[in-house]
Amino acid sequence: MDGIKKDLIVLHCWTFYCDNALNVLLIGYIFAPVFCGVPLGVLTYYGVPVVIIGYLGQIGVSGVGTSLVILFETRYTAVSPNSIFNKFPISKKLFLATNYIYTATFLIPAFYYWTPDDRQIEEKLNVLRVIPCPSPVFFEDQVVVGFPPDHTWIA
Repeated sequence: MDGIKKDLIVLHCWTFYCDNALNVLLIGYIFAPVFCGVPLGVLTYYGVPVVIIGYLGQIGVSGVGTSLVILFETRYTAVSPNSIFNKFPISKKLFLATNYIYTATFLIPAFYYWTPDDRQIEEKLNVLRVIPCPSPVFFEDQVVVGFPPDHTWIA
């Protein structure tokens, strides 16, 4: 089980990054009934664009998830001698590369929607129909509407 030590350190690093990113660098302020919010952290103070701030937060959360998957996979490989990763070592490297590439790129199309343009202004006006009297923070330029409030979500 010596191979798990490296994966535990990787998980610790991702958890440390995610904790600091979400609680110091980003600090999201969310408007509850709709998927809308504004970052209020240190990066906002230094003028980092909202799209980059959101991407850094999502990378932290998805990095923790990916490292958990890899940790459990490494444990399974250490316990089970008939694992495909024991028979073909290149398959584990391919698995790791695929997971981390997916972690870094799966939300890029969603961030295209977050770019501040006329669509965001229009969506803010739609949010005002749902929340008629929001807090004064809502009227700042960095507020991002993730999805329009007229979309119905079924869980």
